[in-house]
Amino acid sequence: MDKFPSPARSAATTLEPRVSAIVVAQRLRFTAAAQTRLDLCLRSVLAEALTDELVIVDLGNDAEISSMLRAFQVDRRDVKLLAVPSDVSAAAAANEGAKQSRGRWLLFLDPDVVLQRGAVGRLAAAGGAARTPCIIGGRLTDI
Repeated sequence: MDKFPSPARSAATTLEPRVSAIVVAQRLRFTAAAQTRLDLCLRSVLAEALTDELVIVDLGNDAEISSMLRAFQVDRRDVKLLAVPSDVSAAAAANEGAKQSRGRWLLFLDPDVVLQRGAVGRLAAAGGAARTPCIIGGRLTDI
């Protein structure tokens, strides 16, 4: 414990997480490209200032992908890994991730998505003035 914690650290430990990102890694086969895309997705989520929690749902992936996800989670308080049975639908897996999250806002991401810097802040700002519940969508672009 810090003797003189910063105001940001004190606030982060006393408040509920603001944004919980939920990534359903669904039936991924182990290839270098799939592993790289998934790693970029997860790291882009954690790089966002407003994302306080990442919930990864492991749904019927190859053993190598599941092992990579477990290694990614090790020693991280802000990452939660859930393994669901492979016969569960992607929607049910996303709902399970939502049940296990604690954030005020839920950000559902496909494992191929790499967030631009500030994207979570812009989405939260767009939803800040909306009546709840609300759904805010991102602008999806290709390379």
